[in-house]
Amino acid sequence: YLLMIKGTNIGLMDRKIVIKNFTKSKNGFGEDVRTYAPFKTVWCLVKEMGGDKPFDADKLNTVIKKEFTIRYLNGFDTTSKIEYQNKEFDILSIDSPDRNRTLVIKAEYKQSYE
Repeated sequence: YLLMIKGTNIGLMDRKIVIKNFTKSKNGFGEDVRTYAPFKTVWCLVKEMGGDKPFDADKLNTVIKKEFTIRYLNGFDTTSKIEYQNKEFDILSIDSPDRNRTLVIKAEYKQSYE
């Protein structure tokens, strides 16, 4: 028996992600440094959204896009990041298609090669 939340099969949320929130800290010189600290580890459904390899001034960039579906959660936004399979994804959008039961997060990971 698998729990259903408005069309999302909770049993399919079988991957863990870490949501990281922006924090400020000081380096050894007293300067503000932008870092990301773990906020919450959650189970999710991951969908591949494809990717591409655009060129940018003699560099090859790999862009991996994914869609993460999680149970509804407050406390993060598009300035946060998602860690999945040892990669940090930038959050592009966060939608709640079913009235605060789940969140659909679209994110991308960029890697440059010279």
